[in-house]
Amino acid sequence: MVNHYENFVNPYTGAHCNTIEGLWGQVKRKLKVMNGTTRAKLPGYLDKFSWSKLHPEANQGGRFNHMLSHIAEIVPPN
Repeated sequence: MVNHYENFVNPYTGAHCNTIEGLWGQVKRKLKVMNGTTRAKLPGYLDKFSWSKLHPEANQGGRFNHMLSHIAEIVPPN
């Protein structure tokens, strides 16, 4: 449970309770559409969700290629 009267906005990171709760609601709706998941797969789904939110310019059709180009920037292909 979140006490909105204490640290409504994290003074160190700027994280806002409503933003976090809203994002968690989006994650839960996405998982519901997928009929849930297992504990083992949850971290991967959260990573994909986070990446998609950070890169909205990558449309659904080109998202995979966009992701590969980001990976190649970090780990250049041989």
